[in-house]
Amino acid sequence: MVPIEMGGGRRRHNMDVPSELESFRELTAPFLAPRKIALFVDSLRRSVLRVEMRPETFHRILHILMANSLEWLHGVRKPEIRIKATARGDFCDLAFSDNGPGIDPALAERVFEPLYSGREGGRGMGLTIARNIVIFHGGQIEVITDRRRRGANIRIVLPRRRSRATIHAS
Repeated sequence: MVPIEMGGGRRRHNMDVPSELESFRELTAPFLAPRKIALFVDSLRRSVLRVEMRPETFHRILHILMANSLEWLHGVRKPEIRIKATARGDFCDLAFSDNGPGIDPALAERVFEPLYSGREGGRGMGLTIARNIVIFHGGQIEVITDRRRRGANIRIVLPRRRSRATIHAS
């Protein structure tokens, strides 16, 4: 049986996370620069960090998270968005954060519910879609509410895919 991927594709692909994060940074730079929003991407460029997902699906998740951040960064001095990818054993840990007002810990779980929005005029579907995509790919998504960080902080954990050479070498 061939796995079906959300978004209409028929096959999943092993995708290099650092490369796709860099591609996303380059694609969004012309949009963010006039708004004076800094985007910082921190990932392992020299090591292997792959997940089983189509690049366009990964970009869709990042776009949803960025759209939410942009809505909350209005009026913030020196607005910034940070994306950090880290290898943690058999998982890819992706942290997406901004320096906006943040997410109230009491609402951390609700933000993923369909039709829930914390802002007036919001549709409340973006984070629901992101969660469904992440879960479909065997991962988890959560709001980080440890109070050590400012702004909104979302963590995505996806299973890593290792090349056959890496698997046989270990």
